[in-house]
Amino acid sequence: MKRLERDVERSPVTLEKAIGKLGAFSKREHELIILLTQGETNQQISKKLFLSIGTVKNYISRIYKKLNVNNRPELMALL
Repeated sequence: MKRLERDVERSPVTLEKAIGKLGAFSKREHELIILLTQGETNQQISKKLFLSIGTVKNYISRIYKKLNVNNRPELMALL
């Protein structure tokens, strides 16, 4: 986070840059993070990405684990 804060001072941070600096994510995980930050529900994400609800939940669990957060509010605070 400190590295991210320093980068913010140098140049504006887009969501894409912030996600890239937080860790290595698959293309699908990246898509899910974008949709999560837009406030989409699991059901909405599942329809947009043509995935089952269970698959969406699995991806979200992996994202939480990679970022060491437990829920969406923690994820939003981190992003």
